[in-house]
Order: sequence, then C-alpha cells, then structure tokens
Amino acid sequence: MTKPSSFFSLSGFSGLFIGIYCFLALFTIRFLTNDYSSGEVMSSMLPVLFIEVFVVVTTILFIILSVFTLWIRARRKAKKSTTILWNPLSKKLRLHLLTPLLFISIVLILIANYGYYNLITPLALFFYGMLLLNLSRFTHKRLKLLAGIEIILAILAYFIYDNELLFLILGFGLFHMLYGMLTLGKKK
Repeated sequence: MTKPSSFFSLSGFSGLFIGIYCFLALFTIRFLTNDYSSGEVMSSMLPVLFIEVFVVVTTILFIILSVFTLWIRARRKAKKSTTILWNPLSKKLRLHLLTPLLFISIVLILIANYGYYNLITPLALFFYGMLLLNLSRFTHKRLKLLAGIEIILAILAYFIYDNELLFLILGFGLFHMLYGMLTLGKKK
C-alpha cells in the first residue's frame, strides 16, 4: 500500500504561473486606476462603482485562475506518476485551502465595505501567509519560508502607507515566482 500523496503545490511552474497571473492582474488594475485618477482619458469618465467592480472581478479571476492552475498541474503530475489525484490527503488539503480562502475573501470584502482600505493589503498578506503556514503541514515544509515572507510583508505593509501595490506585487507576484524557480525540479 503506497502512502497517499498530494500534488497540489506552489512549487515549480505553479508558483511561476501564479506570480505571472498576479503581475498581469495588478498591472491591469494599476493601468485602469492610473488612467482614472489622471482624468485625461476616457476611462476617467466611468463611475467609481465600475472601477471598484472591475478591481473585485479582476481579483476573483486571479484567485480562480490560480486555483485552476494548481488543479491542472496536480492532475498532470498525478497522471504522470499514475497516482490517484482524489485521495484522502488531497481531499484534506483542498478543504484546508478552500475554506480559509473563502473566509479570507469574506473578511476582506467586509473590511472594504466598512471603508478600512488601508488594512486590505496587510490583512490579505497576513491571512495568506497563515494559510500557507497551515498548508505546509500537508505539503512541502519549504512552504513555511514563503509563509514567513508573506507575514513579514504584511507587517511591513501595515506600517508603510501608500505602497499597497508594491507589497501586493512582492507578496503575490515576485516571491511566488522566486519560490517557483527555487523549487523547480526539487522533490519533497
């Protein structure tokens, strides 16, 4: 009887792809909001509600695309090693990923509704770091490194104002890509 394994991991190409998705999403948001705030182009005539909905939809698409990428990469790895993808460990891992992800999303939406926009970036990074720390129990122990970096970035983002985009790019983009490159081809 082989030990059940899970292929859901931010290692290798998964981390690279998620980092690239983040760069694309944040670049798109930044491009639209810069055009909106400059008042020089047609997008500045759009209502604020449109910009807010666009940011939320882009964020949701980023999350869905990231989870989908994890699933596709896991399915490919399981097929390559002729292992069953839907095993007890992967069920547990998905539960420990999707439940906190839903909770984090709800909390961040509530915080935004109350107007505490300056807390969104630090809390998103902090909750994500805690999520990664929790998932490291079931996957690679190296994930603790990325979790620690996310938590440190969250603390820095709390104290350094007006650099939300920088911290989001670092936390969800650059460090995912670096983690993916560092773990490319490494075994558990």
